[in-house]
Amino acid sequence: YQRRVHGIKMVDKKVLPGPCVLMAEDDKFCQTAVGAMLKSLGCTATIAADGKKCLEEFTKNPKKYKLILMDFQMPVMDGIAAAKAIRKIDPKIKIIGLSGEDDDDLKEEALKSGMNSIIIKPIKKGDIQTLLKGIQYPTSFSII
Repeated sequence: YQRRVHGIKMVDKKVLPGPCVLMAEDDKFCQTAVGAMLKSLGCTATIAADGKKCLEEFTKNPKKYKLILMDFQMPVMDGIAAAKAIRKIDPKIKIIGLSGEDDDDLKEEALKSGMNSIIIKPIKKGDIQTLLKGIQYPTSFSII
C-alpha cells in the first residue's frame, strides 16, 4: 500500500513489493478477483484475455515477468499451447496452471506442457502468497 508524505511516495513496510505477474484468463470475474489479490500483494499484474495475447505480451517483454498464471481453457489459444510456446522462449519462467477441474490427466498434461504446477480454482490469496515467496519487484495493474 502506498501513501504520500510531503509529496514523497511511501510504501507500507507490511506489504513487500511483489514481482511482475502475467496472467492469462478469459473469465472477467477471475481477472478482477485474482488481479485484485495480486495488487493487494504489491504485484504488477498484466492480464491477457487468452493464451495468444499472453504469448505475445511475454514475447515482447520476456525479462519483465517473474511469474505467469495460466488458465487452461481459453479462446484463440489454450493454456497448454501457450505454456509450451512460452517455455521455448524462457525455460526458467515460473508458469502456474489455473483450472476449475481437479483432474489427474489434466495435471499430467500441464506438467508435460512446461507448467511448474497447478492451482485449482477458486484461487485463494494464500495460494498466490506461496507462489510469490522468493520473488520481489514493483507495483501496478493493467489489462491488455
